[in-house]
Amino acid sequence: MVVGRWPDGRTTDGDPDGVDACLELIPRDVPPAVEFRDPRWYADSVFEMLQLNGAALCLRVYACFNNDAGGHAPTDAACLARLLFPSRPDPGGDARRASQAAHPSG
Repeated sequence: MVVGRWPDGRTTDGDPDGVDACLELIPRDVPPAVEFRDPRWYADSVFEMLQLNGAALCLRVYACFNNDAGGHAPTDAACLARLLFPSRPDPGGDARRASQAAHPSG
């Protein structure tokens, strides 16, 4: 997979030509993904261009787990992973096992 990351700002509003030109350079057997750092990129013309090029839109998701007195943040993170990636057999299992080993009564 090739991930392109476009910086803040654009030279022209709603003009995805530069991204389109870059995506055309990527071999067709390599799945591209693009991350935009400026909300002005989130326009129908850009989405259509990504779709025509078979490119994924990469979105950042930040999650913060406040480790309570019981030390359950790793278990909470594993639970979120199971919700986000239900097709995986045991997403976050390593974090859960580490949490259980550190807090066996937990």
